[in-house]
Amino acid sequence: MYRFPFQPMIDIPLTAVLAGGFILAAHYRVNTKSEDLNVDLASRLPQARFRIAVFFVTVLLIYWMLNLGVWAILLLSIAGGIVLEILFGQGAGGGVAVPFGVAAFLLIDWAFGFPELILSPSVRPDIPKQLSAEEKELIGKIGITSSPLRPAGNILVDDREFLAVSEDGQFIDTGKQVQIVDFRNGQAVVAQTDTDA
Repeated sequence: MYRFPFQPMIDIPLTAVLAGGFILAAHYRVNTKSEDLNVDLASRLPQARFRIAVFFVTVLLIYWMLNLGVWAILLLSIAGGIVLEILFGQGAGGGVAVPFGVAAFLLIDWAFGFPELILSPSVRPDIPKQLSAEEKELIGKIGITSSPLRPAGNILVDDREFLAVSEDGQFIDTGKQVQIVDFRNGQAVVAQTDTDA
């Protein structure tokens, strides 16, 4: 079987353009407001850019070691979509585009640390939230982060450890003083106080 060899003059610039496109998409995501999710994506943007760059450098190195052309994979994917479009009519090429769209979404979501998965509510907003007696009692209590919250982690309250997530999606280091302000999906929602532990 004929292989499409790695060509540095094509594959390196193409990978750089792809990485740049994903970084622009990450910037677009930061500027797009979400009513369902209260997450400070701007504070996560440097980490997202770094993760995207590392991902594409890793892909480039793998393709270089396997002597496969990045350009060939992309061109074959586009050509496959066009052929399906011609053979089966309008919209058929979307069958090829959808997996790549899902993969692109997952890559950007991973770069930001999956904020929707961690912080989005699992219940409908129009249904009143039911807290247990223990959760109601813990709201307002002060604790200390026993692991970094990125944005999820662990806190110690009254010598007991709880799963917690930061209120606004901010990262909070270990040993910081936090206050429980709510419970969401069984996790304590905490806000950092001004004083350190």
